[in-house]
Amino acid sequence: MEDEVRAALSDPIKQFERGPISVGARDSERVSAPSFIVEDGNYLSARWPGDAYAFSRRFIAKLESV
Repeated sequence: MEDEVRAALSDPIKQFERGPISVGARDSERVSAPSFIVEDGNYLSARWPGDAYAFSRRFIAKLESV
């Protein structure tokens, strides 16, 4: 996947940032430390279901800001 993303970017060195690798570390209702969320304008994404709490909080905040 990383190769495909890098290939689609006009300047991968400046535009691509690898997220933290924390296999098995999930966020929780109170702790978001192991999560990785990407926000770009209206686009919001998380790595995997283990980031669901942090993603949900950020998504709710985005909706409330409208």
